[in-house]
Amino acid sequence: MRINGFSGTNTQTGTMGMTQGNDSVSKNIQNQIANAQQKLQDLSSNEEMSLEDKMKKRQEIQQEINNLNQQLRQHQIEQRNKQQSKNSSSMDDMVAGTSNTSKKKDTGLSQASMQAMISADSSMKQAKVQGSMATQIQGRASVLESEIKQDAGKGNTEKKEEELAELQAKAQSATAAQMSTLADANKSVEEAAKADNSNTEDTATKNNTDKSEKTQESAGLRQRRQTA
Repeated sequence: MRINGFSGTNTQTGTMGMTQGNDSVSKNIQNQIANAQQKLQDLSSNEEMSLEDKMKKRQEIQQEINNLNQQLRQHQIEQRNKQQSKNSSSMDDMVAGTSNTSKKKDTGLSQASMQAMISADSSMKQAKVQGSMATQIQGRASVLESEIKQDAGKGNTEKKEEELAELQAKAQSATAAQMSTLADANKSVEEAAKADNSNTEDTATKNNTDKSEKTQESAGLRQRRQTA
């Protein structure tokens, strides 16, 4: 009996293109991913399990890794969003302290940053839809696997095996699409961070220039008074 499994090339950690998270939640998820990958290695060397049981167990572990990858990406994106909001608030406070009478045209998130954040939010919503689709397909595939085992000694299971292979391919495609969408969301967040940092630097430079000009003007005025 032939049962196709997912390719092991998709069991990557969820930190592709992303900065490794140093918070406790990220570390916990990363440890779970490492443990699951160790299970895959141990499974390959297990001589007591049948080939069918190994294939089924491998699919379960790989799905667990995919879910953990998604959780890690989503958590890191949320952390980046929080940091963006924090940076924006800090920038507002700094501008308010250095120039209470000036107009705050350059404070907060820039237009490019806002657009990038909106794009990231849209990608996250799309990733959730893709994840739900993959879960539904995998549920149907699990049912088919059980039916194939039950029918193995009763008759031909070729059609069901073909359907199972198609479902597994669709599930793998949906999962890959979800990971790609999450990567796009991360890219959008990184672009937002760059845009906001650029906006922050420009605003700080402008404030320092204004302050320097006012200082020079005040010094010149005092000098003119002294020589008058």
